[in-house]
Amino acid sequence: MACLQPRGAAHGATLMDSPAPHRRAAARTARELAALQQQTAKARQQLAQVERAVQAAHKRLAAMQTPELLQANEHLVLASLEAQAQARQSAEDLATLSRRAEHDLLTGLPNRQMLMDRFEQSIARSQRRRGRLALLFVDLNRFKQINDTLGHAVGDSALQVAARRMEAAVRQSDTVSRFGGDEFLILLDDVSDPKEAEQIADKVLHLLRVPAQLGEHVLDLDACVGISFYPEHGTDAQILIHRADSAMYRAKRQGLDHCVYENPPQDR
Repeated sequence: MACLQPRGAAHGATLMDSPAPHRRAAARTARELAALQQQTAKARQQLAQVERAVQAAHKRLAAMQTPELLQANEHLVLASLEAQAQARQSAEDLATLSRRAEHDLLTGLPNRQMLMDRFEQSIARSQRRRGRLALLFVDLNRFKQINDTLGHAVGDSALQVAARRMEAAVRQSDTVSRFGGDEFLILLDDVSDPKEAEQIADKVLHLLRVPAQLGEHVLDLDACVGISFYPEHGTDAQILIHRADSAMYRAKRQGLDHCVYENPPQDR
């Protein structure tokens, strides 16, 4: 299925702000991350002090091996092992919080913050290489109806299924991100031919249409996709997101299950 080109002038669409619960969750995660970073730094300092004490004890034991010194050395070794275990646990907790701060809790996809970081890196690489990027703005159709009629638990499962299918449709170098609600952004890195973006968009739509068994329900998901290209449609992330969002809304007006971009770039 080919992407459609609009016949009329582009109409801008206002991007929705992140819902208040998402902002509060992000702020809470940031506070937890900062507190754990402080705890990890303190644990590492304590570990360093214990290790220095163990080294000094070993030097003394080289000359004297009395039972008292052996017992003291044993206590120091045990304290060192305990401090190492605490430091490892703090590091693991820090890594877990870092992942939570960069990923959507429901789908496990990169969130807006992580996507914007990758966007900036991809744009910088494309500037150096004179390359091209593509951004797909994907919006699930009739998702509110799923939530209203089948419940939010089924809606959450549908979002998780959609996320896995979009990941299956892209290349390893690409990024699928949940933008908010039932909206997703797909950043396609290093697109030499604009048709590559169209082919991936068609693959996304095809995989979403495969019936999904969610408990007692079988759902047929579909979506609309808007596409923008760097540098033809913009040179920063916000502009490209806005252009892809506008194209997606034109796709909705033209009918379900379409992808649209304006002024497709010419092959280089």
